Amino acid sequence: MTSTARQTLVDSRPPAVRWRDAPDPHLVAQLSDVTPGRALDVGCGDGADARWLARHGWQVEGLDASPASLERAARRVRETAPELEPAITWRQSDVVDDPPESEGYDLVACQVGDVPAGRLSRVVRGLASAVRRTGTLLVVGHAEPGASAASPASVPTADEVAALLDGSWLVDVCGTRPRTVAVDGEPVTVHDTVVRATRL
Repeated sequence: MTSTARQTLVDSRPPAVRWRDAPDPHLVAQLSDVTPGRALDVGCGDGADARWLARHGWQVEGLDASPASLERAARRVRETAPELEPAITWRQSDVVDDPPESEGYDLVACQVGDVPAGRLSRVVRGLASAVRRTGTLLVVGHAEPGASAASPASVPTADEVAALLDGSWLVDVCGTRPRTVAVDGEPVTVHDTVVRATRL
């Protein structure tokens, strides 16, 4: 596994995404009405989303390229929510170099920061291949305050993500959604990419 591949879904994500107590607001908004099943949380960081999913009836596999992230995630569950341990497993892997199990999940959720040019196609298609028929794919691209779209590595647009899905998908949500973050103690609104699709 290359260091570049690790950075694609781990090191490039904003620290506020990697290390947080609350689940991602876009994930909560998009999945609150989805029937629970088997879920893959890609780039799970400290496991905030995995914990939320488990509390809402999902059997969750938290996937991350960083051993430190996985250890922290497992420790947080062990120390703060031991009742969730049977519902969550943790696995070290990078979706770019090691695509997840084909059609193995009812939900694949991935939160990304900057994605190096040329890697988006491999990431999205690898995620999509892991979703079962009638299952859900959720991709959230987190913008950072002041980030430039001209960067060699930038947050993908919703249209860029959706364009990589073939005719076996129904795109339910494709656009941006606001999120409030704190910058120097002041609230700032950023607009994140959100794509939710159902496999037909």
